[in-house]
Amino acid sequence: MTGEFVVISYKYTNLISKYSSYIATPPLLNLGVDPYTNETKVVLNIEFTPHPTLGVTKFRIREWYDSNDDLVQYRYCWEMNSKPAGNISAWENEHNHGLSTDPHHRHHVLYDRKPVEANHDIRTLEQAFEFVISYLSTGNDYP
Repeated sequence: MTGEFVVISYKYTNLISKYSSYIATPPLLNLGVDPYTNETKVVLNIEFTPHPTLGVTKFRIREWYDSNDDLVQYRYCWEMNSKPAGNISAWENEHNHGLSTDPHHRHHVLYDRKPVEANHDIRTLEQAFEFVISYLSTGNDYP
């Protein structure tokens, strides 16, 4: 394992440990390097303990780091399943939508991943986790 992977994986093990009481099963962290771009891609899928009204939800995490270990792209999807109809909320910076915060945007409509809005305040995995955990810890309905 390279030093790069150790630094990156430390971030995820800390978050998993911090929020372990809300995680149903230990997730598998998948790290890989694209041989063409030299970017490190992180794939992490987390299944949460049940929410009172949403039931079992999951967090689908994708991050891409450049060769300097700087985060260049992210996709954080809180969902009931991986189909668009299972969307709860998602934060991404993959492409522009004509918003003031482009490329940062949020898919904010429950059960519909098509609508997007400007994303001013959730730009890191820790911020996305805090948003999701606020619903899991209180049992409040979304949105």
